[in-house]
Amino acid sequence: MVRTGELEFVIDCPWDAAILAFQSKFWKIPNPKVPEVKECKFSNIKYDAETGITSFRRFGRVAMNAPRLLLRVAGTDELIVWSDTTIDRKKKMLVSKGWNETFRPRLELDEVTTFQPHPEDASKTLLTLKGTLSINISFLGIGMLEKFVVNKYKDLAKKGREMEKEDMAEYKERYKSETPPMCKCEIMAREEYEKQKAGGQSEESKTADGKAEGDASAASGGAGSGEGAGAGAGAGAGTAGAGAAAASS
Repeated sequence: MVRTGELEFVIDCPWDAAILAFQSKFWKIPNPKVPEVKECKFSNIKYDAETGITSFRRFGRVAMNAPRLLLRVAGTDELIVWSDTTIDRKKKMLVSKGWNETFRPRLELDEVTTFQPHPEDASKTLLTLKGTLSINISFLGIGMLEKFVVNKYKDLAKKGREMEKEDMAEYKERYKSETPPMCKCEIMAREEYEKQKAGGQSEESKTADGKAEGDASAASGGAGSGEGAGAGAGAGAGTAGAGAAAASS
């Protein structure tokens, strides 16, 4: 069984401020607003000087907080989700492709989240969410598991959207007369690019508080949003799984 869904939202905020809010929430984990999101990490952070595109991968670990019977069916008490994101400053396009690792390939939730300037009003942003839910196996309890996972994604998506709205309102006001800064991963990617260009060694990665951690291509989100730990994976995927309700990533 395969279900798909697509939603569009018009955000009353310029594109560069909107994506800053979208990405900032992922650097705020752990967060009391989304206690079920236990971990959010970034890796493969790269900048392509020729295209001007920044790309990175995001990992999220979410507590299921499910009833004991459902945990028995699921075989795990956590959801692991991933996403690959690209930010194209030249074309003003952010695309995040998210998917679940847990339960795959039995249950597959895939989503694509896109932020771009509104074609008719540059002061606003067009957010598009596309999701696909695939059930590839039949066993006792799959219906219950499907419903729980989809609702979990939708709940995280909703919380993530709310966090974004708060930041968007703040950034819209703060950057009325100036350009908002780049997202944290963009800054890290460019710094690493310049260091390698100058012949330096790969810099150690940094967490949200600036502490070194591991190799340069991986960083921990000492700050990430609930919606998000999913990757946007909760946004479109949860939406599609529900048929086409909810919204986030």
